[in-house]
Amino acid sequence: MQVDLAFVDQLRALFRAGASVSAIVRAIAERGAGAARIDTVVRAYFREAFHIPMLLIGPDQVEQIARGDELPVLNDRVAARMTATQAEWDAPNVVDAVPHSRAG
Repeated sequence: MQVDLAFVDQLRALFRAGASVSAIVRAIAERGAGAARIDTVVRAYFREAFHIPMLLIGPDQVEQIARGDELPVLNDRVAARMTATQAEWDAPNVVDAVPHSRAG
């Protein structure tokens, strides 16, 4: 699926500012409201923005987070992976180095 690279930058800024993984999922869910497979949209943005190749999240979890719930286990595990890959995705001109169109 095609992702919006400006929105990818916004997601990265959210994480740098201290947003939880759930807050980032919520932002993606709000933007993709009405998508048939919102979990696919969430995974595509995490892949592009944070180099997380396979986020283990389903439509039920996305819906739960969109309602305002937090998923502490998801927050802890994924935030650690995002931090571990930050040198890759937070480098200058990283968008130019990452393919923009990926199958979702």
